[in-house]
Amino acid sequence: NVHKKCTVTVPSLCGCDHTERRGRLQLHIACQADMLAVTVLEACNLIPMDPNGLSDPYVKVKLIPDNGESQKRKTKTIKESLNPQWNETLKIDLKSEDKDRRLSVEVWDWDRTSRNDFM
Repeated sequence: NVHKKCTVTVPSLCGCDHTERRGRLQLHIACQADMLAVTVLEACNLIPMDPNGLSDPYVKVKLIPDNGESQKRKTKTIKESLNPQWNETLKIDLKSEDKDRRLSVEVWDWDRTSRNDFM
């Protein structure tokens, strides 16, 4: 999903680890008592999603499957960056029934005039 005019700024995937073709996200996750703390540190080598060759990324975290009472958290949006640094801690209160749920972490590109894009 790379714009034609952005191919100059997007690194070639030839010979690289294809599991990281959309970038890398660095997290620190800790659980103490009834609190899950997800520290979103930074991302690197994200793919450009906007016509200017950049992206406006933010991170969403939530527990899945959604039980109707899901606590969704998101970071602030870092404008025009393929290597954003957030250093934000997102906290989710845990209940005993959450033990069988998984943590979902997604990176999205914020768009002013259309729907946000999953990265």
